[in-house]
Amino acid sequence: MIRAVKKKFKRWFAGSLNREITPDEIFLDSSNLPGFDTDQFEGRLEKPISQKVLLFLFFCFVLVILTFSSRIWFLQVEEGEAYLERSENNRLRHNLVFSNRGLIYDRTGLEIVSNTIHSGGEDFSLRHYKKIPGLSHLIGYVKYPERDSAGFYYQTDFVGKDGIEKSYGSTLLGENGLQLVETDALGNIYSQSTVKPPVDGQSLTLSIDSRVQSQLFKIIAQTAEQFGFQGGAAALMDVRSGELLALTSFPEFDSETLSLGSDVSLIDSLLSDPNKPFLNRAIAGLYAPGSIIKPFLAVG
Repeated sequence: MIRAVKKKFKRWFAGSLNREITPDEIFLDSSNLPGFDTDQFEGRLEKPISQKVLLFLFFCFVLVILTFSSRIWFLQVEEGEAYLERSENNRLRHNLVFSNRGLIYDRTGLEIVSNTIHSGGEDFSLRHYKKIPGLSHLIGYVKYPERDSAGFYYQTDFVGKDGIEKSYGSTLLGENGLQLVETDALGNIYSQSTVKPPVDGQSLTLSIDSRVQSQLFKIIAQTAEQFGFQGGAAALMDVRSGELLALTSFPEFDSETLSLGSDVSLIDSLLSDPNKPFLNRAIAGLYAPGSIIKPFLAVG
């Protein structure tokens, strides 16, 4: 029964492909044309699809299948591990955890340089310099880590630019840590874990007494203003131990302003100041020495 149906279907299909159009199908009765419903495809000649067209479509279909199959093979087998590693790198992000720079104290234990969290949302703490006159040249200032327009840090360390911040930069500088952040396809944070904890820098205790330093600076500033001097410097030493109790220079700059670098107009005014506030006259000024015999005369 099934075989008979198959044979009959094959004969019908083959006949429909090779069927010739009869004359009555070619010459339509023009008088009957107005009565045909064109929406139902009446009055139209139907020609079966040829075997060549079907064979061409079959080969096109096979070609598309082979193309997609070969591409899937390439992505899944040939380059599967490479794309897996790339996807893992996109999913896992390494964030830098900045360490805190070491603190600075005077000889009495007063904290003259500390770290503070900035409201601007920086990834690192900012240096806070206590507002004590006469300390700027001694302490110096720093340059903060910087990043490019894409948000990646190309400078990851604090760089001391002057004074103690520069001379003892390696001691004050800590060691940054590393944090592993896992995100989803939308970039939302899924989990965080610290791979390497940061190590803060070492703190320093100076021999300088900040109160003595401040008073000495004020005396120099008043004297310079009274006699019209451009600047001045002074040092106070403990002759028994050789420790410096004060070392100051007038005029001076603001360490916090230079570290932030945001007040461009103020920095420009300091650079163009004829009194040279960046010159540390206590150690860099070239002055003729006084008479060395006078101390002996004073002792005698």
